[in-house]
Amino acid sequence: MTLEKNLFVLCENIILDTNRKVTLVNIYDIIYAQSLPAFHGKLAFAANIKIQNPTEAEKKFKIELSIKSPSKKEMLTNPIALERNIDITKKIQNIGIAIDVNGVMLSEYGTYEVNLRINDTNISPLYFEVTKPPKAIKAD
Repeated sequence: MTLEKNLFVLCENIILDTNRKVTLVNIYDIIYAQSLPAFHGKLAFAANIKIQNPTEAEKKFKIELSIKSPSKKEMLTNPIALERNIDITKKIQNIGIAIDVNGVMLSEYGTYEVNLRINDTNISPLYFEVTKPPKAIKAD
């Protein structure tokens, strides 16, 4: 089985409608925090992965998500792990993945790294920045 990332983003919310169409709300890569530690209510990660030539042994696959702080500390006590089944009769298919991480405590300014793994294969990492908000510009 070969895997190719079509999309991997951080957003505010992911909505799936009755026709299984996905809406990504407010895609971003910067979180502003006046001071640390800062509590962030929810990080929503959306991915779309192209799968080619899955085998019978790969019919069920494991998805894992982990987040590392700028000092390389693992942010999640337990990395998120899900299992999915795919249709092995399809030679090429796309799968959508939506993962919410609730109640994240951000303790450092800098660049965070998010890793999405499928069956121990790393899908290209996603990075987001935690920084102080920009200074307000005074109006004359």
